[in-house]
Amino acid sequence: MPLAVCRTLACAFLLVTAAAAAPAPAAAAPDARIPIEHFFAQRVIQGATLSPDGKRVAFLGPVKTRMSVMLYDVATEKLEIAVHDPKEEIDFVFWKGNDTLLFAGDVGGNESMMYGSISLKTRKVQRLAESRKADFEVTTEGAVIDPLYRLPDEVAFIGTKANRKQNANFDNPDYGIYLLNVHNGSRKFLEPIDGSTAGWVTDTAGALRLQVRYRGLNNELEYRAKPSDKWSVLYKHAEKEKAPWEPLCFAADNQTLYVSTVDDAEGTMSVRLFNVGNRILGEPLFTSKGAEISSYRFEDGTNKLLGVETNRDKPELHWIDESFAKLATKLKNTLPDTHNDIISSSQDNQVHLIVSRSDRTPATYYVLDLRVGKMAMLSSALPDIDPEKMRPMEPIAFTARDGTRIPGYLTRPATPASGPVPLILHPHGGPYGVRDDWGFIPEVQFLANRGYAILQVNYRGSGGLGRNHQEIGRGEWGAKMQDDLTDAVKWAIDQKIADPARIAVYGASYGGYAALAALTFTPELFKCGVNYVGVSDLRYLATYDGEDKARRRFFETWVALDSAQLAARSPVNFVERIRVPSLHIYGLNDPRVKIEHWRRLEAELKKHNKPYQFIEAKDEGHGFGGEANRVDFYRKLEDFFAKNL
Repeated sequence: MPLAVCRTLACAFLLVTAAAAAPAPAAAAPDARIPIEHFFAQRVIQGATLSPDGKRVAFLGPVKTRMSVMLYDVATEKLEIAVHDPKEEIDFVFWKGNDTLLFAGDVGGNESMMYGSISLKTRKVQRLAESRKADFEVTTEGAVIDPLYRLPDEVAFIGTKANRKQNANFDNPDYGIYLLNVHNGSRKFLEPIDGSTAGWVTDTAGALRLQVRYRGLNNELEYRAKPSDKWSVLYKHAEKEKAPWEPLCFAADNQTLYVSTVDDAEGTMSVRLFNVGNRILGEPLFTSKGAEISSYRFEDGTNKLLGVETNRDKPELHWIDESFAKLATKLKNTLPDTHNDIISSSQDNQVHLIVSRSDRTPATYYVLDLRVGKMAMLSSALPDIDPEKMRPMEPIAFTARDGTRIPGYLTRPATPASGPVPLILHPHGGPYGVRDDWGFIPEVQFLANRGYAILQVNYRGSGGLGRNHQEIGRGEWGAKMQDDLTDAVKWAIDQKIADPARIAVYGASYGGYAALAALTFTPELFKCGVNYVGVSDLRYLATYDGEDKARRRFFETWVALDSAQLAARSPVNFVERIRVPSLHIYGLNDPRVKIEHWRRLEAELKKHNKPYQFIEAKDEGHGFGGEANRVDFYRKLEDFFAKNL
C-alpha cells in the first residue's frame, strides 16, 4: 500500500538511471556568489506521492511561480499540469484511490485552508472547503484530520455542516468532525467539538474512537468502542506530567492501537501495541537508544508499522518490515552519500517513490520500478544547486553556564579564512517541541555562500532531545533559554570560530523574539540583528479570547509568567538599549504573531531614534511563501548583512 509518513501532511524533469547519480561531493573550493534565485525560487518538486496502482506520481510544482498539482506518468514519463489557479498557492496533495486527488492551499498566509479535489477521469475540480479570514483565536473552518486511505470516498474533517466562507467557532452547533465526501463535498456528522477537545483518532473504518480532552490543567484521553457508546477515560495526567503513552493510530483490526512511550528523561522511546479491549500495554516493537523517535512509517490502509525514524545529531531510519529493510540496504549501496527514505509505495510494493537528501543536497526524488528493474531520477527540488558548492552542517555541543549540555549545528563559510569569521546566530522558532535538524537548509547555505558562519542552537525547551531538555525550558522565555544563545556565541568566540567584532543575530517567530531579546538584553555582543515575524511584547501575546483554552493552557503551563515578568522579558520595553541597526520583517495576514507586535515595536524604535529597516508584505502571513516576496526579502537581507556585518 502507499506509505504514510506520520509527522504531528516543474515543468522540466531530467530522467536518469540511478547508476548515473553523482559521486560524493568533495570539499568545496571558494566560489562566486550563487544567485539568490537558486536558493529561494519555488521548488521544482515537493510533496510527491505515488498512486496506489503505482502508475502515476502527483506532486507540487510551480506554474508561473504558483505551486500547482502536477502529474507524472511512470510508464510514459509524460508530465502534465493537473490543477493550477493563478490566485491560489497549493500546499499539499494526496491520493484517494487511483483517479482522485485531494489538495489544499493556504490562502494569503492566513493558515485557513482551501480544500478541493479533482477527478482525473473527468478533470472536474470540486471545491470542498473555503478559506476564511484569519483569526488565531478561532479554529479554522476546515481541516483534514485523517485521510482514511481505506475508504474510497471520504476523509475525516473538522469544519461546519456547510461549505461557506465564514468563521467557525465553538458556539456554532454545526461545528464538529465530519466524514467529508471528496467527490461531491457532502458531509456526514460524527461528533461536535468545543474548546476543551484537541486531538482525535479515527479507526480505519472512519469511526471516531479517541479524543484528548482538557480538564483545567489536566489532560484526559477518552475512548469509545463504537460511535453510539459514551466516552470513557483511558488515562489522565497533569499537563506538566508525561502521559503514560501517546496514541499513534489503530491497526487494521481496529482493536489494537499503536502507541509511543517515553521511557526515560534522556529521550529513549518505544513503539508498542495497546489493546483497547483489555487495556493491556504490550512489549516494545522498537526501542530507540539515546535518541527520540521523530516520525513513523505506516502502510496506508492497513496501518501496518513499517519503520521509524530517530534523530539525535542526524536522522536515521530503522525499517521494521524485512522487505523494506532489504530495499533500504540496496538504496544505500546505490546512493551511499545521502539519507534515503521510501516515502510512498504502490499497493503491490513493486513501485516505490524515494527521496534522497543530505546537508548539502536538496531533496531529490526517484521512482524505483521493480517491475522493469529501473530507478529513474525525477528531479531535485532545487535543480540549480550544485552540492559540491554547498557547505557541511557540523553537529556541535557546548556546556551552558549552569552545566547543561546544549547541542546545535555550525555551518562554516566557503571562503577560507586564516582566523575567526563573521558569525550569524540563528535561533529556531517554536520554541517548545521543535528543534533545528541536520539537512539542506537554503537560507543557511545562502548565508554561508556569502561568507558567514551560521550557528544554530537547540536551546533548552527544544524538542526531540529528551523530555528533560524540553522541560527545563518551561518559563524560561528571555531567561535561561536566552542565556543558552548568549553562551553559544561566547563558545564560538572562545573556539576562535567567530570574530567578536562581527556577530549578528537573525531569527523568525520565537527566533525573532530571541533576536530582539539579544539586541536589548545583551546589546554588547552584536553588530546588527534581524527580526523575522518575531514576538516583541509578551503581554500582548498573552492576551487571548476567553474561548481559546489551548492558548491559555500554553501560557499557564509553559510561559507561566506574571504581568511583571512578562513586561521584564518583553524586548519592546527596552528598545533604548539597542546599539546597532536592525531589520524587521512581517506579514500583514500573520495569524500567529500579529502585526500589532510590529506596530508597538516600531513606535519605540522611532521614539528612541534607533536606525532600522522594515519589510511588510500585505499578502503574506507567518513567513513569506510567495516566490517574489521571498526572493526580495533575501536580497534585502544580503544587503543588510553586507552593510552592517
